[in-house]
Order: sequence, then structure tokens, then C-alpha cells
Amino acid sequence: MFTPFTVASIGEAFGSQLVFFDNHPPNVSVPGCKSAEQVTSLAKNPVIQKKSMHFLMEATGYMKKYNNNNAAIGGVFLSPVDLPAIIIGMEGWLNTLLFEEREANLILESMIPFFVNSANAFLEAGAHLLILPLAFCNPHIVTRSMVEKIMIPVLKEAFQQVQGPIVLHHVGLPLSPFLEPLKDLPNVVGYALDSTDSFSKARQTLGAAPVLLGNIDGPTLNRQSPEDIMARCQRVYENRKNDRHFILATSGADIPLQTPEENIHALVKSASVYGMEHPHETE
Repeated sequence: MFTPFTVASIGEAFGSQLVFFDNHPPNVSVPGCKSAEQVTSLAKNPVIQKKSMHFLMEATGYMKKYNNNNAAIGGVFLSPVDLPAIIIGMEGWLNTLLFEEREANLILESMIPFFVNSANAFLEAGAHLLILPLAFCNPHIVTRSMVEKIMIPVLKEAFQQVQGPIVLHHVGLPLSPFLEPLKDLPNVVGYALDSTDSFSKARQTLGAAPVLLGNIDGPTLNRQSPEDIMARCQRVYENRKNDRHFILATSGADIPLQTPEENIHALVKSASVYGMEHPHETE
């Protein structure tokens, strides 16, 4: 179970303006900060930390109370290299990374303690693990050189202070090209892959230990038939039939509200059908 995907509320605590939708989580429309100094000053403010996390902590607590340990709770948050995007904007953060090294370093330094405090608050509230979408470690947004020289050192310093397991999420884009530099980060136990990523290539890169999650495309689930979903799941099961560290999951996570119930039931049914047909592989 994922906690609510409302990370834009963190940006709101830093002064960002949000736009709200009927069928989607809110998003940042106008960034709240314009300078590195403004970001670093606000990041140190305990009121900002409390305000940005209040709803997320309250939701996590309710999920823990009513779940009764029947499912793992994944706290959805952002890594310290992605948090600035909802505070100064995607374009503003990318421009800072590319052309303003001093300012970028100041912002990242301030984001590490903010992230660590928030991550551990999630775990204390009842989350069993953290789910972190990594947009600024994706080849469609930044270069491999930026990931290795800028992002990885920050992630290492931050992740080693987290008091629980972490799963890295592809954030709707293929993750495979950058799995190599991401594979040895502290406390990272799993990788949620995009629907276009290869499980076999990911396993070859990461080794046998990490959990691989995916790769049924969630955002298009409403446009598929139950039969197509069952067939896709069967192909995934066959591909991973000897992989003990694999979890079927919707890539992209988001499932449109208008998705027919029978399509969702098809995901669950596929596991039961495959288990009955291949009992020796599921024991």
C-alpha cells in the first residue's frame, strides 16, 4: 500500500502554489523559491518541516491503524536531489544544476537533513519502507555524468542515515540505463522498473539480491481488456519464474479512476491462475 502521492504539498510548505484536479493529485503551478539562500533558510525551519509532512504523517498513521499489518506500507516521498524541483521548479532546478554550481551545492546540502528527518518520520509513523521516484537520476532528464558526480554522493550521504529500507522508482521513464551507478546505494533494497524496462537486463546489472518490481503499465490499465492484462501478467511471470526477489506491480503506479473493476481483478486473478498452473515454482 502506497501513502498518498501528494508530494506537491511539500512544495506548498515552501511557498509554492498548487493546482488541483478532480482525478489527479495536486501539482506545483508556481514555485515558491527563487534563490538558493531562500531554499536553505526555509529548509532549516522546523515549522516548514512539520507543515510539509503533516498530511503525509497523518495518512500514514491511519493506514497503519486500519491495515493491521496485512500489507506493507510504502511511504511515497522525494529524494534530496528531487525535492528542489517542487520548491524552485523543474526548469529552475535543472538550470541551477547546469549553470550555477555553488547554488546547486547549497540547495543539496540543505535538502539532505530535510530529507533524512522526513524519511525517518515516515518510518516512525508506520511506513515499512520508502518509495522514492528518482526523476533527477533518469537519462531522459540528466546525463550519466551528472548522476555520478552530483547525485550519487548526495544520495549516499542521505540514504545511509535512513533507518529503514528504500525502493527506488522509475518515475514513469525507463530506469535501466542508470541502474549501474544506482546499484550500491545504502539501504536500497528494491527497484520499481518502467513497463519498457527489461527484468533480465536489470537483474544482470543489479545481481540476485535486490527486489525488482513491475512492470504492468498502470496509467493505461483502463484501455486494456481483462484478457490482455492476464496475458501480459502471464508473460511477466514466465520471465521471472525463477526469480525469488520479484514482485508484480503496476509501473507508473497511477491507475485511472475510470479503470473497470474487472481489469484490476484480472491482476490478482493472474497470480492465482499462474500459481495453480505452476505450483512447484510458487512454493
